[in-house]
Amino acid sequence: KGTRLAPAKSSNVQDSHEIAALKSANDDLDSKLASLTAQYEKTMGELQAREATIVHLEATIERLQADCNSSEEHVKQLIQHLEQSHCDLSTAMSDAAMQHRDLEDARATIAARDATLAESQA
Repeated sequence: KGTRLAPAKSSNVQDSHEIAALKSANDDLDSKLASLTAQYEKTMGELQAREATIVHLEATIERLQADCNSSEEHVKQLIQHLEQSHCDLSTAMSDAAMQHRDLEDARATIAARDATLAESQA
């Protein structure tokens, strides 16, 4: 029976070493899990910040598109106004040309009358 106790003690020592190794491995896994959890939380925070930036940029793009559309409509209105002003100017220039011809005709008529009057007085 004395020889049996020696292997039992050796088995207990071996079990103690295995338990210590398992505890050490468990501690390593706990440490790795804590590290991965911290990395995950950091990454999630970065993703949330990026998502907020994307939402902000999308809102900015929508606002700029609305501004662009509004500006485009304003430019169209300005072009229409310019085209109308051009038509009005063309009409006014045509009217002015007719009035100039009428004025020249009137001057010629007055000059002819003046000549006739001068001949009759002479």
